[in-house]
Amino acid sequence: MELSNKSITLTCVDLSSTGEGVCDYEGYKIFVDGVLPGEEIECRLIEKKRNYGKGELIRICKPSPSRTDPICPYFGECGGCQIMHLKIEAQLALKKKRVKEAFMRIGGFEDIEVISIEPSDSALGYRNKIQMPLSKSGGLGMYKKRTHEIVDIESCFLHEKKGDTLFTKIRKLNLQGITHLLIRSSKAAGKSLVLLVGQKKKSKEIVNLCREIGKFEEVATVVYGVNQGQSNYVLPKEVESIVGPGYIMEQVLGIQVRLSATSFFQVNHSQAEKMYETALEWGEIKEGMPVVDAYSGVGVLSCLLAKRGARVTAIEVILQAVLDARQNAKDNGLELEAKVGTVEKIIQSIDPAEVVYLNPPRKGCEETVLDAVAKMKPSKIIYTSCDPATLARDAKSLSEKGYRVAKVKAFDLFPQTMHVETICLFVKI
Repeated sequence: MELSNKSITLTCVDLSSTGEGVCDYEGYKIFVDGVLPGEEIECRLIEKKRNYGKGELIRICKPSPSRTDPICPYFGECGGCQIMHLKIEAQLALKKKRVKEAFMRIGGFEDIEVISIEPSDSALGYRNKIQMPLSKSGGLGMYKKRTHEIVDIESCFLHEKKGDTLFTKIRKLNLQGITHLLIRSSKAAGKSLVLLVGQKKKSKEIVNLCREIGKFEEVATVVYGVNQGQSNYVLPKEVESIVGPGYIMEQVLGIQVRLSATSFFQVNHSQAEKMYETALEWGEIKEGMPVVDAYSGVGVLSCLLAKRGARVTAIEVILQAVLDARQNAKDNGLELEAKVGTVEKIIQSIDPAEVVYLNPPRKGCEETVLDAVAKMKPSKIIYTSCDPATLARDAKSLSEKGYRVAKVKAFDLFPQTMHVETICLFVKI
């Protein structure tokens, strides 16, 4: 099949997990950026592999009725958003379909039903965390699609207003010596935490920069940490507070939450609350019920479970998050056991639980974790996932270990992107 430098007309049939249009040419898949399902396009093949190709869009012959004009001037260049050119109703339908198809294709479930997809309260201005690299020229921005080239941006439509206002102030400062900036804003306190990351130990210039940032009215605390770039993990293992207490306070469903710079917390606050409510409802927690919260982060769900009377064992690998979880429990007058270490190791030696909550990273659970959970024989497993593919894979494994998929619900935590969160309820057969 000779297609190089040849203009061809194709119809887009789907979107890939990264937002590229998937087109079919006589059984050969061609991925084209900027194209939506149902659109007829003219493109040119620019890369040819054995099983797929990459196309360059020439023009859209027949646009989709779901196409819309992106509000952001950086869309298409910045890699932060993938589907801002798709109307929000169509985004929701696409994500719900993506979850269902993952269960069918990867998990082998033929009759799976996704109850619904919960829309975000806002399709813009929802991110309470800003995390950006600094370019060699001193600009702050996001990585260009599939590159390490930084697109310098002045403002982001996905950022919450207070965080973005602070971002626009910080980007005007002399950030020499800084490689990454993180801003985490609290809805309850109305203030932000700022983390500066550099490759060298704290200097007088760094301290002065932190103090300068600390003068902004939006700022509650400024911390600094060193990451010499030996891995893809941006955040430093340890940070030092230069201004303020080194954390901010947030509130989630009536629970006071202490958030440190490196601890995980959902970026869409209102959607996170809806997810916690669903997880709690499905758990049907009773007084004295033994519960495991694996990959527990700063212990938000653990505290909410303890508030309902559960005897909670929380497991988290990041020490600072565990310390935050213990402090959060204390601040709210609650009791729970928070263990630090990998879930793979700790879950092998703890007491059985009636309900197990799993909220793993994108790679999903190790098989040893699923084996240990199944060995406990909990009546319910409630699995929160940020990747439908690994959830479907793990659902297949759990179904082989004596568990049935009872409910699946999707949540749109990241409008304008291809990301989708899912909660799955498994019950013991």
